[in-house]
Amino acid sequence: MLSAFRNFQKWLIIFITIAVVIGFAFLYSDYDFIKGTLGKRNCVAKVDGKCIDDEQIMKLASNLQVANRVGLFDYSRTLFGERQDDDLTEFAMGLLTLRNEAKAMGIEPSDTEIKQAVARLPIFQQPWADQDFVKAQILQPAGFTDSDFYQLVKDSVALEQLKSLVTAGISPQPDQVETVYLGQNRVFTGNLITFPRESFNEQSKPTDEEISTYYEDNKPSLLSSPKRGFQALTFTPKELPEDATSEDKAKARLAFPRAVNEAYTALSLEGADFAKQAQELAKASNPDFDAEFSTIQPFARNEAPDPFSNNTQVLGELFSEQAGVGSVTIPLTQPGGGFAIYHYSEFKEPSQLTLEEAKPAIVEALTTKKANQSAKEAAEKFAATLDEKLKGGAKIGQAIKPLPKEAKALDLKEVTFAEDIPDTDYDRTVYSAFSDMNKGDLSETLTLPAGDGYAIAYLGNVKVYKSETKEEDIREITASMEVGMRDIAFQEWFEKRSSGIRGNLVVRGETGEQPEDGA
Repeated sequence: MLSAFRNFQKWLIIFITIAVVIGFAFLYSDYDFIKGTLGKRNCVAKVDGKCIDDEQIMKLASNLQVANRVGLFDYSRTLFGERQDDDLTEFAMGLLTLRNEAKAMGIEPSDTEIKQAVARLPIFQQPWADQDFVKAQILQPAGFTDSDFYQLVKDSVALEQLKSLVTAGISPQPDQVETVYLGQNRVFTGNLITFPRESFNEQSKPTDEEISTYYEDNKPSLLSSPKRGFQALTFTPKELPEDATSEDKAKARLAFPRAVNEAYTALSLEGADFAKQAQELAKASNPDFDAEFSTIQPFARNEAPDPFSNNTQVLGELFSEQAGVGSVTIPLTQPGGGFAIYHYSEFKEPSQLTLEEAKPAIVEALTTKKANQSAKEAAEKFAATLDEKLKGGAKIGQAIKPLPKEAKALDLKEVTFAEDIPDTDYDRTVYSAFSDMNKGDLSETLTLPAGDGYAIAYLGNVKVYKSETKEEDIREITASMEVGMRDIAFQEWFEKRSSGIRGNLVVRGETGEQPEDGA
């Protein structure tokens, strides 16, 4: 009896084991339990016949966020291809292409190459950023392990090696370089007659009726600028005693950014009370820095008070579109070698402006529009007159007389691309116009940059400037052209190679049904 029971028990265990194995096989297979067929998992793409699902795509796409945070922008741009949009599937497909092609060409970056690449990452060139910062503030929020980060850097190194291999031998031809060199070393002589918009401002003031009409027609858009308020904790390094040794100074230079980074880590933790913790840090004694807490009243970006008004880097961080109320900036460099951390504490919505409040902006807008139109009409009228005089045989010096009171004439001598035209910001505009003209030509009416008005250019003569540094210039032009040509060639090659993977993208129907194989 006992023997029979043991025999039954043996076969029962075998049956249960087989059932469990089959269950797990179905659970982790591509089986569609509704249609009863294999290969119908929630595929987004297929690579080498293998299904790539949403979860895998999102895992691959997380590389994009981390890559941009650590400064691997060329890596991100290349893998995204021509479609620079928010479709993360495209980036994931680019990453799969990179790994496939690197493997096919036998590219396998060594540990040494990867470690060197990590040390060169832009994020580590910031004095406040170390491995602990990157791990806590960049990797962990993205769900990245050390192994994932290692793979990301490995992929970026593989990309550079793949570029070098694919584009080896690509370089500009000598005649192409010579053409660019000659183009950059032409010297022009001529005349420029400008019609500055500001010369027409006085006669272009709008009437009260025009201002009122503009206000009523554009009232919904006449709003005050949105404003942001901040709390700030500013760090300055401790002053060392006069008898401090070089070693003491070196230690202090390393300790200061490290201490600021530790403070930032604490202040930026989710749920941290920035104001309370920042004030405590400001009151506490710290051997590496002095800290000061302050509250900055809400202001609009275009109305930034000192010291922000001249600091575009800080303003860019404070008014970043990605920043929301409660966010904390990274430590930002301050004049004098210190750092500041800002907490976005308050947001003020735009409000409807009254007629009186909007009037200065309306007057400026209408004046600019009318003055710009007047300047254009005056320039076109004078150009027609000037053209008739020149065709009649008049010299340019005589032809431009009499000059309209709103116009200004400049006698241009030896204008080069690298040389500013005196008292103007129009050198590139004029040089570009001259480059498309022949000796004795009169240009079309030129639009001056920054809406400054209009101009007419006359080309008197052109010659090639013989540079004393021609060989060095040729080398620089060659290197620049080579980089551009290789970049274009690789991008085209990469797009073609990735088309096989991208061509397998699965398009879901509105019903949510998966397409058949080969769709």
